[in-house]
Amino acid sequence: MGLSLENKVMATYGTAVVTLVCVVVFALVALIKLQTLAGLADHSRSVLAQVEIVEGLLDDGEIGALRALLLDHPSSALQHQKAGQRLLRSLEDLSHLVPPEDNASADLTRKAHADAIISDWNRIALVHLSQGARKALSVLNGPGTQSQSRLRDDLLALEDREENSLVSHLNEWESSFRHVLWAASGIALAAIAMLGIIYGLVRRDIARRHEASEQLRRSHQQLEARVGARTAALAEANNALTKEIEKHQQTEAKLRQLSASQDAALEDQRSHIAREIHDELGAALMGIKVQLNDHSNAAAAKSEELAKQPKQLMAELDAVMERVSHIATALRPSILDKLGVWEAIHWLVSDFEDRMHIACKLNFGELPQRVSKELATAVFRIVQETLTNVARHANASEVEIDVRIHAGELRLRVTDNGRGITEEEVMSIDSVGLVGMHERALHHGGAFHITGTPRKGTMVELRVPLAVC
Repeated sequence: MGLSLENKVMATYGTAVVTLVCVVVFALVALIKLQTLAGLADHSRSVLAQVEIVEGLLDDGEIGALRALLLDHPSSALQHQKAGQRLLRSLEDLSHLVPPEDNASADLTRKAHADAIISDWNRIALVHLSQGARKALSVLNGPGTQSQSRLRDDLLALEDREENSLVSHLNEWESSFRHVLWAASGIALAAIAMLGIIYGLVRRDIARRHEASEQLRRSHQQLEARVGARTAALAEANNALTKEIEKHQQTEAKLRQLSASQDAALEDQRSHIAREIHDELGAALMGIKVQLNDHSNAAAAKSEELAKQPKQLMAELDAVMERVSHIATALRPSILDKLGVWEAIHWLVSDFEDRMHIACKLNFGELPQRVSKELATAVFRIVQETLTNVARHANASEVEIDVRIHAGELRLRVTDNGRGITEEEVMSIDSVGLVGMHERALHHGGAFHITGTPRKGTMVELRVPLAVC
């Protein structure tokens, strides 16, 4: 994996910084050396200047003495004394400039020569004052003259040495200055190289980023095109699916309406058949029973044997009439239309308990005052179908029916303690009764739920808004 731009820049930066540090250190050393050489050169100049002062004082003293003697000025003796004092001070200043450890004996020698020169100047001045200029001229070339020559030689040697030292220091200073210039050039070149490398890296990275950005833009455009095409296809499929769902919903609504119409027609037909059976067939059977009763009375007047046969026929006829009444009630109980759904449910539960010998508990809470005929029929048939399923499949010993108004709804709940219906049985296409109950609830804007718990029983719940009632 290649280094990132930041890592490359940092590596280049580190190398450049190390190079710069080395060059700067070299430059600092050269600058320190330059400063030291400049100090040494200044010292040499100071020594040379002091030497020139001493030589000037020697020349002034010698020339002044000759002038005083030639012009015969006795007052020049005082000037010789002052010149000697200045010479001593100048030599002391020179001794301070030239370190004793470098030439201690030379310093002592200079002082001795100076003492001799000053003594000679004083002696000439005294002779001049006491004996005159001619006599002073005779002692002009005394011991001080030799000391003055030696002091001059010594000063010349010191001057030559300091001049050589100054030249050497200046040469070294020039060399060090070139080194500083080289170091400065190196720093500039290193900085330029560093900037060039960084510029190259940045430019290359910018080019790569631009290329990557361009590639990303093209990929984004391709992706947008694919997404657009896919979105269009999905939108088309979604529209088709929506239309299919709408058709399915319309078909389902029509089927539900047809089922409701069929249920209503079936209920009307059941009611009509039940009335026909109860009224027509019951009246016919009652007429037959009256005729048999008349024949039985007539036969009994003639013979007991003749009266037995009509009585047997009357007993069979009573059984037939009871069966006919049961069939008519099963088709549609007349109590549902006469007394209402709640009395019909009470009768249904009592009849179920008597026939199936299953304990039933019926709880009526607050109930709506009026219930439409269609909803009354639906509620009654749901309770009837539920009790039929309990008798056939639940293997239960207890059933509880609870009907009441709760949260703006009519709620019917039937629970048993049987084996519990399974999810497979609820979802089975063979559960026609459950499908019918569910459709009845949906037709009236309600909800139908059935749940089972293994070995604990089944619960059937119907919820219908009160507005439908």
